[in-house]
Amino acid sequence: MKSRFTAALTGRGDGNLLPQLLIMACTIGKADMSCVKVIETLHAKAGFTTAEGWTYNWWTKVLPIKLPKKKDQGEQFMMTEFKQPYLIHTDGTVVACQKKAWMDTAGICMWVELVLKQWLDKHRCPEWGSMLTWDNCGPHLTRAVLDTLKECKIWGLCLPKSMTDWLQVMDLVVNGPYKAHTRRLRCEDLRAYMGEFRMRFYRSKARNEPLPVWDP
Repeated sequence: MKSRFTAALTGRGDGNLLPQLLIMACTIGKADMSCVKVIETLHAKAGFTTAEGWTYNWWTKVLPIKLPKKKDQGEQFMMTEFKQPYLIHTDGTVVACQKKAWMDTAGICMWVELVLKQWLDKHRCPEWGSMLTWDNCGPHLTRAVLDTLKECKIWGLCLPKSMTDWLQVMDLVVNGPYKAHTRRLRCEDLRAYMGEFRMRFYRSKARNEPLPVWDP
């Protein structure tokens, strides 16, 4: 399995960031992840121990998960219990895991309860609640996520479809420059590799040796 890692970044109205939810890849893709050891193993490593401010815990919640639609039937949901391990730091940072390190429906609900709600409570959110602006990605609009937001008195407002790269602040201010920088570094690496490959190719050809394999 290829290494994969996702960081969920949340911006505040004043331009600063909330604590992050960091998602590692694991080999299990079930709702009940009691047998997953990757988070427990991480907790024993330097930088993630109890002495360094990390606590090992479990997030448990029953969520309505939409079943595949059948012909001539309306939407049907199955109440599913999710049990997932996580680490939380004294600064609010959370480390969790998912089979492909994706932010799925359960991951969003976990983020709402462990990161967003905790931060709002700590900073005395108004009694009427708070507003969350994000894109209209599929998991953002599921019944499970909408129910969880409602429980936490958070109003989720989605940007218009296909407008993320125009309107979403995090995409413009954080993700955009980072992706552009990554593309530049990749282009520089490919250019350097191509020059090196050409030298090895012609040298091998001149010496009647096996030609090198293109593997940038």
